[in-house]
Amino acid sequence: MERTLQFVFDTCGGEPHGLDPKATFRRVCTDSRLIQPGDLFVALRGENFNGNQFAEHALKKGASAVILDEAVEGLRSCLMVSDGCQALGQLGAAHRGEFDLPVIAVAGSNGKTSTKDMLASILRTQFETLHSEASFNNAIGVPATLLRMEPHHQVAVVELGTNHSGELAPLITMVGPQYGLLTGIGHEHLEHFGNLEGVAQEEGMLA
Repeated sequence: MERTLQFVFDTCGGEPHGLDPKATFRRVCTDSRLIQPGDLFVALRGENFNGNQFAEHALKKGASAVILDEAVEGLRSCLMVSDGCQALGQLGAAHRGEFDLPVIAVAGSNGKTSTKDMLASILRTQFETLHSEASFNNAIGVPATLLRMEPHHQVAVVELGTNHSGELAPLITMVGPQYGLLTGIGHEHLEHFGNLEGVAQEEGMLA
């Protein structure tokens, strides 16, 4: 689905530098190795990587624009934001908000991916179905899934994951599901939730 950079400016705010708001893109990508001509590259940072360092590489591969949260020397065509991951989430939520279709969110301590895949496989026999790839269920994977939503889709199945208290609620808000499926409450990630009651409270946000 083609978008203009103006949509990005309006959604993420930030400071655009050397970008034409009328320029378009069809896909959002966070991995510079997978950039295709015309993509929008969003630089993300983690414990062992800094996507801002690959912005120039993304542009050389044909990215229409890059979103950075750290200045890169000599790179002037970009949108500077305070947090790349937050910008990705904002884009995912804004894109999702323009579609009126049933969305099913799948959460739980275990069995999420297999349940999501099984449900999507069943729905696909009757409907054009969007579903999360692999275990894309966090603050990066969920908006990436939503940004793949197209006008031909009739239903979506989105996996939601958490391993710390407070992670699930913003994902639920982003997805805006009409239906929720909770696979169960187990002992996974007890080191972050303290006990099963803590796990149940977090996963129960989907109820």
